Amino acid sequence: MRWSVAAVCCLGVACVVEPHGPAMTGNWGGPGFSIVATTSGTTVGYYCAWGQTGPLRIGTAGRASAEGRFFQYVWQPLWLEARESGDTLVVTSYVALDDSAHARTFRALRNAPSDVGAMQCPA
Repeated sequence: MRWSVAAVCCLGVACVVEPHGPAMTGNWGGPGFSIVATTSGTTVGYYCAWGQTGPLRIGTAGRASAEGRFFQYVWQPLWLEARESGDTLVVTSYVALDDSAHARTFRALRNAPSDVGAMQCPA
């Protein structure tokens, strides 16, 4: 499922242009969030959910973005925006739910552990 920039704008999310530069790579972790970015794709772990996108492509001003899908009981469109500053990665995750986009921002440290796998999800 492709989630175009036009669709992102229609959902009321800040309109961004998908960068086509080199891929951001690395592992970052933090409370309730983890991300593994490779040249072939990105996996994001959340509390009781996860997502997959294409590579985080770095554009102007060091910002990276990718689109993909998010799973929490059902698949949803996902758009990630990321910016690295030193060892800290700030990621804003936009998930399309019920005709609107829900955004959450996470801070994670390079090569740091995450508590995502240790959390218990409600049944």
